[in-house]
Amino acid sequence: MPRSRSSRIPKSGGKKGKRSRKVDVGHNLEPKVSAGRDIIEFLEEDVAYMLREDAIVLEPRSQFNECIAGITDTGVLVYSGQKCIDSFIKQGMDEDEAIEFFHYNTLRTMDYVQKEVRPVFLLAERDA
Repeated sequence: MPRSRSSRIPKSGGKKGKRSRKVDVGHNLEPKVSAGRDIIEFLEEDVAYMLREDAIVLEPRSQFNECIAGITDTGVLVYSGQKCIDSFIKQGMDEDEAIEFFHYNTLRTMDYVQKEVRPVFLLAERDA
């Protein structure tokens, strides 16, 4: 059973601290909360330490980890918008459906996420 948004996830050392949130933008849109430490393995070791502990990580990771383009200097993830759309196409959507789904269920969702922890999306002209 997924934890609610109000759940507190302890930092390493067992102290209560900032939450690391996962936002599921696949077909199951219920937000999930997680420590999010496995995403660091996906990033280059020389920048992984820069990731905020409370940074938003898109779910399911099996779908969206391949869409990660980098990390900002403020410690949030950068996703390729085109790769996110391509991942929806791989799930069986046509291109128009995938673009609409990305805009409505991913980008629009970020309006409800604290600005300091939400990911950045790189959008090419055809994505926007």
